[in-house]
Amino acid sequence: INEEAADVAESDTSSTSYIEDIEENLSFLTAVSDETEPGQNDEEIDYCSVTPEVSDILQQADELISIPPLDPVVPPEPIDVPIPPPIQLDNEEFEEPSDIDIDKEQTADEDEAHEPADSADAPQTDNAASEQDEVHHHKSHWLRNVLIAVIALAVTTVGLLFYTLYYLQPIESITLQEHENGDLTVHISSSVDEGMLTVICSDTYGNQIPMPVVNGKASFTDLAPNSAYTVELVVNGFHRLTGDTSAAFTTPAVTSIIQFQAVTGTEDGSVILNFAIDGPDSAQWQLQYSAPDTQEQVVTFAGHMHTITGLTVGTQYEFTLTPVSNINYTGCNTLSHTASTIIKANNLRITGCVDGNLTAEWSVPEDRTVESWTVRCYNDSNYTKTLVVNEPSVVFDGVDSSTAYTIEVAAAGMSVSERAYAAANSVTVSDFQADTSDVNKISLSWNSNGYTPENGWVLTYTIDGSFNQEVPEITNGSAELTTVVPGAVYDFSLQTVDGTPILGGALQVKTSTAKNFSGYGVSSKYMEFKMCKRPSKKNWDRYDLSSSDYTSTFKPNQKASFLVRMKHEYNTSKDKISTLYVIRDEEGSVVNVSTTSSTWTKMWYRNYCELDIPELPQDAGKYTISVYFNGALAHSQSFKIT
Repeated sequence: INEEAADVAESDTSSTSYIEDIEENLSFLTAVSDETEPGQNDEEIDYCSVTPEVSDILQQADELISIPPLDPVVPPEPIDVPIPPPIQLDNEEFEEPSDIDIDKEQTADEDEAHEPADSADAPQTDNAASEQDEVHHHKSHWLRNVLIAVIALAVTTVGLLFYTLYYLQPIESITLQEHENGDLTVHISSSVDEGMLTVICSDTYGNQIPMPVVNGKASFTDLAPNSAYTVELVVNGFHRLTGDTSAAFTTPAVTSIIQFQAVTGTEDGSVILNFAIDGPDSAQWQLQYSAPDTQEQVVTFAGHMHTITGLTVGTQYEFTLTPVSNINYTGCNTLSHTASTIIKANNLRITGCVDGNLTAEWSVPEDRTVESWTVRCYNDSNYTKTLVVNEPSVVFDGVDSSTAYTIEVAAAGMSVSERAYAAANSVTVSDFQADTSDVNKISLSWNSNGYTPENGWVLTYTIDGSFNQEVPEITNGSAELTTVVPGAVYDFSLQTVDGTPILGGALQVKTSTAKNFSGYGVSSKYMEFKMCKRPSKKNWDRYDLSSSDYTSTFKPNQKASFLVRMKHEYNTSKDKISTLYVIRDEEGSVVNVSTTSSTWTKMWYRNYCELDIPELPQDAGKYTISVYFNGALAHSQSFKIT
């Protein structure tokens, strides 16, 4: 209100100044009019005849005269604000007047200023009004300051209460519980509504995993092992948490079992277990294994390999591997393995090294099924290559015939392997083959790529894996065996007399099974064989034998024979008959092979035939002798050497 009165007073002052300017200009015009000559009053003044300065003044006077006078401005009445009486305190004296007393004195002075003035004091009216306005203006400012202070205090109090009771949310504690498997549980102690809280787990790469708080905790699984994480508690909405809201932890390292396998050991019913790990190692490992209807066994060992023996062949066992030390581990730690007998590659041989290709072959044991073969070829010149094949043969490329190589072949699930060697600068034998069309002989031929050893070839062979024999003095690329065991496996190996290494000089041949003898009007079913001690007489007959001479038990170095009686009429013939004697031991291995020959007619005299066995074994044991006529089986009989 006082500000509006001041604005009005200022406007009044401006109007008064404006009227004074008008009166001053009119006085000037009157003076000019008085100075004009008689006779010019009734005529219009010629402004052009006067000086430019006077002309401008006259124009301004005309403009001012045309403006109507302004109404006088009346200032507003001052507002009287009552002041409350001062508070009187008993038994207290004040040496200085209080602010309320000062205000009261000022109010009294203001009241005196409002009293009507005498006629003698009339000139002082304007000064009194001015003092009164100043007093009212001071009262208005005091009240406004009080109101502002009260409002500011209220706002501050409300803001402080809002800040402390609503905006700030206290957290009493945050604790971390790490589990052995690397999982984490975060426990929150707070009175804050759980629906507003979220726990964020962050790794060093900025990946975040948010989890809500339920029943005062949040759980995290599948965290990366041996990694640093930061756990932070955040709140939803317009709030800020106070207290402990974050923590750091590192997940423990985890040992990963990346390989766990079992192979048959070096004896039947044994198993070699080995494994590989990635991470902290245990000082010792524990192995548990069992089979159906058997008691569980537990063994403890150090390292990453252990051999178990004495398992039942053909039985499947379950193995479980665990660390003895208190470490976290993962990966496959269980496996199944069936105990078995040892399977080896039979007759492993390197058949050639030509044009950068090395070829190896072998045979599969009878009555055994092998899922696959693992073949490794290596040498001292950092060449190494491993192939897995399903057939008993393999070809390695990129080899150099001027260096030596080693071939290792192991059946699937076996730890025992067979080895063959290829010497440097070896001669490769190709087209090594056999002709068995004649049951009484084996014809062999081969090609050595133009190489002929100076001192000739040496051909060695075995029959059914035993009975090693040699055919010397071969000068060309062919050889012939006239003594052939029917139904047997021959393994031939070709070498040079001067020791030049040979590749591909190996061949395996299986002869056809013998048929029962039939010919000359009779067959083996009409022949009666009796084994006996050989008489000392050179050309003996049945009359030289006593009943005690017929036996199947002999002493070492004794000689034995057969007396054969034909129980049917037969035809005579001058055909040559080759009689083959094959002696096998109790395991079926060939221990002796011998032959005799004669014509069919000379063999028989009055339906009897005397056959002298060339040689008997010297070792005690049980044996079987088979007699063949021209490759046909005539008789088999067991005997003993004691």
